[in-house]
Amino acid sequence: MRFRSEMFRFRARRSENFEAYTEYLLRNFRKAAAEIWTLQQKWHSVTAPIGGMTKRKGRSASLEHIFGSRVRVRLLKLFLEHPDDKFYVREITRCTRSHIHSVRRELGNLCRVGLIQTLADTDALRGGNGLMRKFYHVNQGCVIYNELRALLVKGQLFLQEELKRQLERIGSIRYLALTGFFVDLPGSPTDLMLVGRVSKPKCAKLMRDFEEEFGRTINYTVLPLKEFTERKEMMDRFLYNFFEAKKLVLIDKLPIAAQIKM
Repeated sequence: MRFRSEMFRFRARRSENFEAYTEYLLRNFRKAAAEIWTLQQKWHSVTAPIGGMTKRKGRSASLEHIFGSRVRVRLLKLFLEHPDDKFYVREITRCTRSHIHSVRRELGNLCRVGLIQTLADTDALRGGNGLMRKFYHVNQGCVIYNELRALLVKGQLFLQEELKRQLERIGSIRYLALTGFFVDLPGSPTDLMLVGRVSKPKCAKLMRDFEEEFGRTINYTVLPLKEFTERKEMMDRFLYNFFEAKKLVLIDKLPIAAQIKM
């Protein structure tokens, strides 16, 4: 799918025909969502290109390939995951870990297509400092809002499956579960629990790579099977809280003595 190159050519004419441009975006986002879902379901047999880019060995295709910008993807994730919140530019910069000039540029692009809206900070005006700040929020009435949310969810599922696949390549995993921000559980001490044997340097590098993909820090825990079993039998507080918490189990090959029964 030559989404990026076609979109760039079309963008030059969008000021002349905004309605046609919006319809073009909607049609291609639907195609992109369908393609990502197909990749998730048939991962091992897929060799087709995404977003005009061929899948490279050892690396996953991501939403960045479709939208053409990592900063844009991070902005979309921030706004679509918090549809009722509003953000200042510097807050957005901090949350997305992006350069402020890139953030301003992409905010301008998203505002022009109507996905993001701006509002004046009336509290700052009442403060009497003479400065008017503005904040940004997602326009839930935008014609492509629902399509983008669906695409984001499917893209997250795709990344989670790819994270699992990459972890399996660097060790022997008996148990793997996602919690914390993966399941919308703020304040969790860990986002990922891994039980088994893995190369710590390779695991650390892999996590750094996926932190770039997810646009945030991943707090992860790696425990050998023996230590996990011993701490489970001792009713370790950290593990007990993990057992009680909401989680998404991706791999469960624990022996009977170490199985989680909650």
